[in-house]
Amino acid sequence: MENQVFETLPDWVPDSVQHYLAHTEAGQPIRDLARRAHCHASTVLRQIRKVETRRDDPLIDAALAMLAAFHFPVPR
Repeated sequence: MENQVFETLPDWVPDSVQHYLAHTEAGQPIRDLARRAHCHASTVLRQIRKVETRRDDPLIDAALAMLAAFHFPVPR
């Protein structure tokens, strides 16, 4: 499942946004994301927090919501 999360997102999506969506939408643990990215878990955590704070911007929020809706559909 771990690789499937990143295979669904386009290549142009920054790593920080991929980590944010994988963590918030797919429930991936931060440590697993860090292992995959070959970096420390605190680095991934900072990336996720940075994206989270940018959600105050309506355009960023809408873009993240659209990516999440399209690439992480709700299972029925």
